[in-house]
Amino acid sequence: LPIHLPPLRQRREDITALADAFLARYAAEEGRPFLGFDAGAGALLEAYAWPGNVRQLQNVIRRIVVLHGGGAVTRAMLPPTITATGSAATTPAAAPSGECRTAIMPFREQERQIIEAALAAFDGNIPRAAAALELSPSTIYRKRQAWSDRSPG
Repeated sequence: LPIHLPPLRQRREDITALADAFLARYAAEEGRPFLGFDAGAGALLEAYAWPGNVRQLQNVIRRIVVLHGGGAVTRAMLPPTITATGSAATTPAAAPSGECRTAIMPFREQERQIIEAALAAFDGNIPRAAAALELSPSTIYRKRQAWSDRSPG
């Protein structure tokens, strides 16, 4: 029996409820006191097209929990792809040049920033950072070794 479930962009009324549920789950897992979303952040979540569907929403919420200490989720905590205005929210290439420079960078640099931010959030605890990023701790060890091998000096 096939079940048709429309994409998240066609169920905008579900976005806030899903985001709240993911925030509560991940905040409890990490022991962080998040209070929900402020009006601006909630409106941006509902306006975004979510090309990655529910999985992308989950990843965005997990990233917020990992990178921030708690409180209400604000616009500043959201990734640049979501905070971009108008059609730029779905097509980063159409974003104004100032936003594009911060949103578009080589994958290796983004990956390093995310891993380093997770490590900072967990006081250098590699197993906890890896769990939050859904990676194996050995992946983080390997990447850090590669970064130090590439560093001049």
